[in-house]
Amino acid sequence: MRRARPFVLLGLAAVALVPALAFALQQHTVLPGETLSAIADQYGFTVDDLATVNNLTDPNLIFAGQTLEIGAEVPAAYSPPSSADYTVADGDTVTSIADHFGITVDALLGANTLTDPNIVLTGQDLSIPLSSGIVPMVTPGSLNTGNGEIVRQAEAEYGLPTGLLQALAWQESGWQQGITSDAGAMGITQIVPDTADWALNILGVDAANWQTSVTDNARMGAAILAFYMLGTGNDEHLSLAAYYQGWQSVQDIGILPETEAYVDNVLAMVPLFQ
Repeated sequence: MRRARPFVLLGLAAVALVPALAFALQQHTVLPGETLSAIADQYGFTVDDLATVNNLTDPNLIFAGQTLEIGAEVPAAYSPPSSADYTVADGDTVTSIADHFGITVDALLGANTLTDPNIVLTGQDLSIPLSSGIVPMVTPGSLNTGNGEIVRQAEAEYGLPTGLLQALAWQESGWQQGITSDAGAMGITQIVPDTADWALNILGVDAANWQTSVTDNARMGAAILAFYMLGTGNDEHLSLAAYYQGWQSVQDIGILPETEAYVDNVLAMVPLFQ
């Protein structure tokens, strides 16, 4: 199993994944009189960021001529949920909602104290139990083609393999923007706020409305996945694992069994979107 590097490693002056995702990847040679604090300020990082990236046990001990890698720790893009929120739409039934999320009617009823399986109201908020974070395989007639087209456009914009982001987004949310997990992950690609801040500030993604806009959320998810693809040498399996489990976690403890199940499910769906 290949291991992802936990940080942005910097050997080039600049690398552009695509025009919409460009960020500096570089090294800095310490000049006489420079401090780690001054260097961190120069590049917009914290002293702790640079000390961690460069394995510095004492941030006060750097020397002229030393080469430092400039980068920030990559946060986890997604925390596996045990449940998600869903707002009942026109035409929904308890059975259709349960089928959509690959759970039993009894599980849905139990999670929401619904006594009558025939009665749900448009606009009603339901909790969806997702014991493994797995969304079911695509079934005929189940696709939101409008949202799917937005995901396809984001996938193409960031140069991702055809079908990869589409399958990821289906796995994460069933192509629904209104999903929020119990871990606080939001939208069609399920992004947590801390990671969104990182993507906005470090990756420079123009997606300020990621919480409410399908387009912005899809573009942000595409940017994050493209970043992992760059860092893993286009290893789809490892990039998906990093997206789900977190880059640092994969590096520290390896790919967890539930992550393997997630990755396998996503990769199995990719051909359906090609």
